[in-house]
Amino acid sequence: MKKTVYVFLIAMLALTACSRKEEIKSSSMEDIYKEQGVPVGVETIKADNLVMQTSYNCVLSGIQETPVYAMVSDQVEKINVKIGSQVNKDDVLIEFPVSNPSASYRQAEAALELSEQTFQRMQNLFSTGGISKQDLDGAETQYKVSKANFEAVQQAVKVKAPISGLVTDINVKMAQKVNPGDLLFTVAQLSELKGRIWLTENEISYVKKGMPVTVEWHDQSYTGKISDIALSMNPNQRAYGVDIVVNNAKNHLKSGVNAKIFINLIDIPNTILVPRNIVQKDANSESYVYIVENDIAVKRIIKTGVQNNLDFEVKSGLNEGDILIVEGFNIVKDKQKVKVLN
Repeated sequence: MKKTVYVFLIAMLALTACSRKEEIKSSSMEDIYKEQGVPVGVETIKADNLVMQTSYNCVLSGIQETPVYAMVSDQVEKINVKIGSQVNKDDVLIEFPVSNPSASYRQAEAALELSEQTFQRMQNLFSTGGISKQDLDGAETQYKVSKANFEAVQQAVKVKAPISGLVTDINVKMAQKVNPGDLLFTVAQLSELKGRIWLTENEISYVKKGMPVTVEWHDQSYTGKISDIALSMNPNQRAYGVDIVVNNAKNHLKSGVNAKIFINLIDIPNTILVPRNIVQKDANSESYVYIVENDIAVKRIIKTGVQNNLDFEVKSGLNEGDILIVEGFNIVKDKQKVKVLN
């Protein structure tokens, strides 16, 4: 029993000694801080640019790009262009035999010739009073219908370019058998490329039509801009569609490439920035930081603006040249002496 009491007394004495050492140590640190100041790291505030850049993946295509598909089942008879050829709208690029019975080319051609001759005769008769205006209108209508039918049949066997531009791909070869719906070729205008990216609800508020974008592909950079912004969220993507247009005057970019799109959602020049991690909140929920004035820590209430991943914009409360405490800010108090370490 006595042995147990002795052990307890020794333990209590040890704890008391440790407690006194801690008090002495704590008292010593307080004395050092009071005499020499709390050690802090500082930075001198300088105006800088606040930038928040985001990136997106985007598949690019020609500003105008039209694929053309076969309308008949037959063999390719002629291919009048090559990949890379510059063509004009309505140039005949691929031809199929006009003898194809399913196309009814000859019948449509004959019907057009007959209706045209009939319409011309009716015009002559009408000019001499031989027929009524109603008869003339009927002949004209029949001629227009025959002409439209022939143009449709002609497009099926003499396939034309739907737009002016470059032939970016030809998907068939001479004498190849194709079926309706098979892709024949694609014509595109590539002096500019377009694409769509998807922005979140937070991001969409920062963008405007005409904002510049940077496009990177294979370590090359190209300039572009935002051309259109969706006004409602896409329910499948759960994001807002934003269309971009990219300058491709030298045709370096290819239609279908997967490029990286960079947008500066925030780009504010010549503003005061502070690191987000040093901004604290007081009991009144006001944001504040500490600066150094004559070796004294001074609490400064600040009004913050936009932010990026690292910094806050400071709208008021700080000026260029202020000495901002960036290390030790969490252990200093207002009007406490500090010792600048750097």
